Amino acid sequence: MPRRTRPPKLEFDGAYFSGSATLPAWAGFGAGERSRRAPKVMIESEVAFDVLDALGEDEDPELSPAQLETLDELVRDQDVIRDAALGAVFEQYPDLRDRYLPHLEDPGSMPELGDAKGLRRLVGLKSICLHRVELSDRAYFGLILSCTWDGEHDLGVMMHGTRVVDVGGGDTAVLAWIAERDARKQKGATGKRPSSRRKASKKKAPAGKRSRR
Repeated sequence: MPRRTRPPKLEFDGAYFSGSATLPAWAGFGAGERSRRAPKVMIESEVAFDVLDALGEDEDPELSPAQLETLDELVRDQDVIRDAALGAVFEQYPDLRDRYLPHLEDPGSMPELGDAKGLRRLVGLKSICLHRVELSDRAYFGLILSCTWDGEHDLGVMMHGTRVVDVGGGDTAVLAWIAERDARKQKGATGKRPSSRRKASKKKAPAGKRSRR
């Protein structure tokens, strides 16, 4: 059932939009005492160089309608999004286990699992990357998950709505080309570039306004 929770408000800091949201769907995930409460998750969206360059000194970019709709969905449909992401991770888990298990000091950090529910004690939501790449009036987004088997690189899930695009290391959630590749594929590989917001003004932004990624 969709949750009736107010979507987060992201603020622009000169390079990123960022904010946070409390997502009860992810309560109880991961290890430790804090996981019993609904996590407060950081949400961040990078702004492209050409958008910043087009802005005047006192201008800030704006989130697109598709990004705003996706922010709403991240909160409203958090249970469905969580289940889709965990289902995709569970499908990949046997391969991940074969890859990581021989190198783990504690094999218990990657036990055999009978279903996706077993991931509850192994992963937890850390942050969300809201992308500028759009398709069908929705923006792509990535979930960055902590995981017991790779504390350095994390686990990443790229998504579009409730559809999982890709599962991999934490960078899978933040690499825009993964979203762009999927958008082209969904559009029938016509060569048309996926939608990404631009501003036409030729004014230059201050030198300090540059992306940190």
